[in-house]
Amino acid sequence: MRGGWTFLIVVLGACAARPTASTTSALEPPTSGRLRAVYERAKGSGPGVLELALGGPSCARLRGRLVRCWGSNDAGQLGNGSTQHQHTPKLVPSLEGATQLAVGGSHACARVTGGTVRCWGSGSLGQLGDGAQRARSEPVTLQRLTGVAQVALGDAHGCALLFDGEVRCWGFNAAGQLGDGSALDRPEPVAVRGLSGAVQVALGHYHSCALLGDGTARCWGFNGAGQLGDGTLADRFAPRPVAGLTGAAQLALGRHHTCARLGDGTARCWGANGAGQLGDGTAIDRGLPSRVQGLDDVVELALGDQHTCARRRDGTMWCWGANGDGQLGDGTRSYHRTPVLVRGLRGVAQVALGERHSCARTADGEAWCWGDNDLGALGDGTTTDRTEPVPVAW
Repeated sequence: MRGGWTFLIVVLGACAARPTASTTSALEPPTSGRLRAVYERAKGSGPGVLELALGGPSCARLRGRLVRCWGSNDAGQLGNGSTQHQHTPKLVPSLEGATQLAVGGSHACARVTGGTVRCWGSGSLGQLGDGAQRARSEPVTLQRLTGVAQVALGDAHGCALLFDGEVRCWGFNAAGQLGDGSALDRPEPVAVRGLSGAVQVALGHYHSCALLGDGTARCWGFNGAGQLGDGTLADRFAPRPVAGLTGAAQLALGRHHTCARLGDGTARCWGANGAGQLGDGTAIDRGLPSRVQGLDDVVELALGDQHTCARRRDGTMWCWGANGDGQLGDGTRSYHRTPVLVRGLRGVAQVALGERHSCARTADGEAWCWGDNDLGALGDGTTTDRTEPVPVAW
């Protein structure tokens, strides 16, 4: 199996003038007139983080609709024109007007003003959606995709929710995760078969799900651990209903598990559970939704490779599952099958999880990260794993 991707799960214009060669290589602030003006407006006090998106690397959308990324960069997934790993956030210099971000295993995309999508990073399996099937170290526009309300990425595939409620997907498709009824990789977006009325799309490693306006969900793709929630282990090449799930308000997908936040503030999870990532107190895989124990007032969920986190209404963050790299943020490396409080965080406004690391955006516009840091994914200027939150070094 390929390495993990991510996720995300949250609930993205014109192209800027390309930066000069010195801007791209030295990773300095932009020098071109219009983009420089945007940069200056964004400086303000503090970083002004509006959104975090994690996968293999990490990215943040800042005031002024600027984007900075950090961590692994072997395929150009940081979007700065290089392939050097970065231990602190670096500007994506040729991208402006970003309104939403998504990060995969080794690629990233942004929805930009006007409802178009730009992507960068690894592209050999078509995951950039530009038809070229090659890596890009700077953003490229998906020319055949417009009217986009939200974009989501898996390990090597992507999907876009359109304003009309339909979904288009592209990239790696061996398990049917594009939902077009085939197992053929697609270098450009194709329609998900038989799906309409979607209000959110979320992607895992090799599976995909959509939340419908009536509070039900449809999933498709790889199902080896029951992550599609239809009570079987059969891969699905087109959307199937999640059995028994109603009243869902948000979906979040991890490597091989899936969770839903319900309108009543509780959470349900299903799929792989070897590390306790379903939060039901066991390590038993589940083919049907199972309630997360001891957790209510949930307003947001995020999933990683084998861990899961929730933001509660009171601004605290709770996590469970794998913790070998400290990704649960409780100061230990002990796995937990039920939620534990992330140490020292209050006023959390957004949670985001990568493969084996976690981040939180606080209400004051700061970002804090913890967990695996081998390639600098925490953005604190080091490669030291952290078992408790540390501030991103802007």
